[in-house]
Amino acid sequence: MNHYEELAVAQDASEEEIHQAYRSLARLLHPDNQADPKLKSAAERQMIRLNEILATLADPQKRRRYDESLIGRRLPIPELLGRPPAPPILRLYRHSPWILACCVLFGAGFWYLRSNESGEPVALQRSAQSAQTLPILSAPPAPGNRLHKRSLARLKPSPPPADLNPDPDPAQIEPLNSAPDPGGPASSVPPAAMRTAGLPVQTPQTIPETPAQSPAAVVQPATFAGQWFYAPGSRNTQTPGMYPPEFIEFFLSEEQGVLSGKYWARYRIPDRAVSPEVQFRVNGASQKGDITTIKWASDDGANGQMRIELHDSNSMAVTWWTTTLGRQTALTSGTAVLVRQQAR
Repeated sequence: MNHYEELAVAQDASEEEIHQAYRSLARLLHPDNQADPKLKSAAERQMIRLNEILATLADPQKRRRYDESLIGRRLPIPELLGRPPAPPILRLYRHSPWILACCVLFGAGFWYLRSNESGEPVALQRSAQSAQTLPILSAPPAPGNRLHKRSLARLKPSPPPADLNPDPDPAQIEPLNSAPDPGGPASSVPPAAMRTAGLPVQTPQTIPETPAQSPAAVVQPATFAGQWFYAPGSRNTQTPGMYPPEFIEFFLSEEQGVLSGKYWARYRIPDRAVSPEVQFRVNGASQKGDITTIKWASDDGANGQMRIELHDSNSMAVTWWTTTLGRQTALTSGTAVLVRQQAR
């Protein structure tokens, strides 16, 4: 059973569907819902397994490597059908009609070539212009009579016209290149022959190529805006006095220097009757630099502040605390390191 089957989602499920399936299983398998110590211990191990699955499928690079590993586990079609592959002799027998047809065609072609070789060749004379001159008959043959190849061979071709130029001196002909130079111009005629014919000679020009900028040299600027989520083990350490988070989603946008977004998290609280869910909205002006502080407010009337510190373009630390309590009993502070969701 793979990770997608454990979450009961399709392999091409979106990230939102994966998080929704994780939250549903987290509510079902949370250790606080079990009174029996053995069941509670088993639920804790299941939550650890569930967090590892989320960490793999929430990271695009880890998910791509995991999907590639699933392809290698697929069995060949004969094994999936429950029968062994056919032997080579049986596969050859299935293609015997095509093999027989090819043999018949090859034999017919060979017989046709051998039958044409029985006749005598026709002798033709090559003229000065490297063209074949056919013999001129004084009168057309009578209908129904056919000339044999032997009679055609005894016929003499007519002499070439007197106004044709004699054969040129081979020493005066400059040899042409049989094949153009791959690095030179497209024409295979040498410059000397072009000057003899009175044609203009074009000098090849070399255009320097501008080296393309390497994609690795382009550095994306670090911004607060983006979709951030909590990945266990990514620079996250247990802070004394604070409960560890199970999952965090932080959607943050920036428009004309103003940050706004939504923070949604669930924490592991095994020893207190406090709601593990934390949801609030953030809003405030973005400060220059990698550290900024904005305000937040929840639907139950609680509000406070949040400190955001960028570690790099894909990682940042968030710490929030409450300045005004709300109508419900909830956590008053939290801290974690979040990673940016990469574009697919």
